[in-house]
Amino acid sequence: MIKTRLDLDRIRAARRVIDPVFLDTPLFRCDALGDALGCGVSVKLETANPVRSFKGRGTELVAGELSAQGRT
Repeated sequence: MIKTRLDLDRIRAARRVIDPVFLDTPLFRCDALGDALGCGVSVKLETANPVRSFKGRGTELVAGELSAQGRT
């Protein structure tokens, strides 16, 4: 069995500490790309969050973990 770093429990835990402004950005189904690839494909509109990038969630998560450890 192949093990990846993706873990649903870690994803759920991250959702609880990431500022809500970075969550629930719009998701659109891309039928043309899905047809070409033979699977369902969705595109996430990351420009809808305040910093216009997916990196906001990761930065928020890391900063929150460092803060919880008392680090600045």
